[in-house]
Amino acid sequence: LMVQCFTRVVHRLLNSVIYSAYEAGHAIVTGEEEVQRNVWKFVESTELAMEIRGRATLNRLLRSASMQSRFPDIIVAFRSRQASTSILNDLSKELIDMQKDGQLDTEDYKLIRMKIQAQNMAIIAEACSLPTSYKPIAMLRIKIRPVSFAPLEVIVERGEENPIILTYSGILKIEGDYEDLGDGALPNSTSPLFFFNEGYFVDYIASPACVGYLGLITDEPSITRVIAETQVNAYIIPRDRVIEAMEEFTQPPSFYYDVLSYIARTIGLLVLQTHPKYQTWPVDKITRRLDTFLMPNLESASRFILPPDVHDAILVQGVAVDPESQESLIAPIYIPQSVRRLSFPGIFHHRVSPVLIVIADKRYRLPQELDWMHNADVGGEDNYKKFMNNEFSQQQPYIADDGY
Repeated sequence: LMVQCFTRVVHRLLNSVIYSAYEAGHAIVTGEEEVQRNVWKFVESTELAMEIRGRATLNRLLRSASMQSRFPDIIVAFRSRQASTSILNDLSKELIDMQKDGQLDTEDYKLIRMKIQAQNMAIIAEACSLPTSYKPIAMLRIKIRPVSFAPLEVIVERGEENPIILTYSGILKIEGDYEDLGDGALPNSTSPLFFFNEGYFVDYIASPACVGYLGLITDEPSITRVIAETQVNAYIIPRDRVIEAMEEFTQPPSFYYDVLSYIARTIGLLVLQTHPKYQTWPVDKITRRLDTFLMPNLESASRFILPPDVHDAILVQGVAVDPESQESLIAPIYIPQSVRRLSFPGIFHHRVSPVLIVIADKRYRLPQELDWMHNADVGGEDNYKKFMNNEFSQQQPYIADDGY
């Protein structure tokens, strides 16, 4: 009975605090975030756009600091998940005190604590944080550890291997220096600003956030320095533990596919935002369009065909060549609609692995040998091969022989 009463109290507390915290936080940061996302659409001068973006970032920080000083007992929530997690952590501390004071026996304490831990893990496993299925998260949970960083504390130094960081409160400052090497490889950056800036950049990332995921597809050290701008509370997942999970869970859809598709979606959103076709679209609408993307497995492929059913194609990583014009397309880049074929140069053991996403009609199916899910129907495959034969007068292989 006591557990049920306690649960009802917790639910009421969560409902009231989450609502007020979400509304306050959302009202504060929405305007500044929209300015940051869209300023480049309306300002031609790069320097002026960066100055406006910097002012919006500073304004958001000042307002956040003001809110935190006015309401010291509530960590200002930019999303309901952040509020939920901070409240659950506070509940864990209260439980310990209640047990010490004799208000809870050992059995009730264990039961309530297990429920709180389960809720915390459910929050972390949501799609917009670390991309997972529940099997990998069950494996990773024993290695996830909560940490707290003081203001101005360095979390990741440039040149180091970075873990996966899931923040649920606070603001991160990211400093980086990006150099485009021309090989289409995604840099190990904890900020997406590398996409807009070659050279030195500074970014601020509010919680909740998942940073460090680009380090999962490269062995290169971090090109960014991560600093706690304010008090930051987060969960840390060691990189090697996630790599181990990717090697363990290989059944379609594999954990590696989950991670790669999350990264492809993130980069794809940046590419579409900068494309003239989508510059007037709100971010939410572009995000919904990306909900239907398909991602072929091109690790060993030498070429890929873009039939008329494909409306948008984005090369997220790697280098492709248009056989008609011999133009090199270096990721991340939107593939022009005039391009109908892509070839991927180099021996696949030594090149940067191409990552491509396409947005197509519902009837379109990926070739079975390029489908991560291995569930392409025969009709879709036959239609694709028929189009290839009609379009190019010969059937071309998808997979490169070793040493091709």
